[in-house]
Amino acid sequence: MRKFQLGKRQDKFGISIKEALDVYELASSLENIHIKGIDVHIGSQINDLQPFEKTFNCIVETISKLKDKSINIEIIDIGGGIGINYTDEDALNINDYAALISKKFRSLNKKIIIEPGRYLTAESGILVTKIIYIKENASKKFIIVDAAMNDFIRPSLYGSLHNALQLTEDNNEKDIKNYDVVGPICETGDFFIKNFKTSKLSEGDLIAITNVGAYGSVLSSNYNSRPSITEIMIKEDNYSIIKKRQDIDEMINQDILADWQKN
Repeated sequence: MRKFQLGKRQDKFGISIKEALDVYELASSLENIHIKGIDVHIGSQINDLQPFEKTFNCIVETISKLKDKSINIEIIDIGGGIGINYTDEDALNINDYAALISKKFRSLNKKIIIEPGRYLTAESGILVTKIIYIKENASKKFIIVDAAMNDFIRPSLYGSLHNALQLTEDNNEKDIKNYDVVGPICETGDFFIKNFKTSKLSEGDLIAITNVGAYGSVLSSNYNSRPSITEIMIKEDNYSIIKKRQDIDEMINQDILADWQKN
């Protein structure tokens, strides 16, 4: 699983640590600006404490320097980035993360804000999709499903890795083969999983792509004129449709023929 870095020199995000003090001084000179806190976000899907510890040290040092300039920080927003176990990686131990926060910031007596969006939501969602065709060529086997990159684009966009679950009973553990799980859109980037190991499946079988609760639905689109899919929430033995499947006519009717007006 890739670890995504943000705020590098070549990126559009944030202010460098070297510029931060000057920016705070400028802000403190403006009568309509009231400085409340400091905010950082170093990346995403981080499963190692070391980058967080290095960042927290920078925050503590910056707050100390600001205090010397009579600039008081009340709030520390340490951002997100907490990783989860998408495939077989070791996820960040949340208790160790909490202990690190306490160790670094307890003595400062500041309000701490955390943004653990992926950690809270990623494992809550699966994408259930039906096999519509199984294709084999001289060097590759493909499972083509009815979901596509417009429904879930993370693998194509980021090269992200996800697991899948076979939702039909598998009693043939000896006949394991490698498949690429792909969608039906005419794009080489329309894929979900490379080298998915499973026994022979059939058209009409269902599989579930796991851990799609973060950066799943919110990144979906109508690319290739594909309607958005149904979203269902499940609680114990109950379920509720929380987003209806989009009708193709509803999607097309959003387009309006040009009705030219003079300026």
